[in-house]
Amino acid sequence: MTEVAGWISSLAFGLSALPQVLKTYRTKSVDDLADGMVILWIVGEIAGVIYALGFETLPYPLLANYLFNAVGVSYLGWMKWRAR
Repeated sequence: MTEVAGWISSLAFGLSALPQVLKTYRTKSVDDLADGMVILWIVGEIAGVIYALGFETLPYPLLANYLFNAVGVSYLGWMKWRAR
């Protein structure tokens, strides 16, 4: 049961960036994205992956979360950088 909860949690958190990514893709605007939020998000994802890789048994739900988020924040960061 905890494994199922872990996957649901990870997928929900991992996909939570999707609405912002889609909005940014459609509007091509990153004006409402704070630089600090994008930077902290990237740092958090990197630290999370390092943390998850330290387990003896890889926590696949966490790694899935970090993968989804890394894709989303990479796109948002790229759009933010490109807009400058």
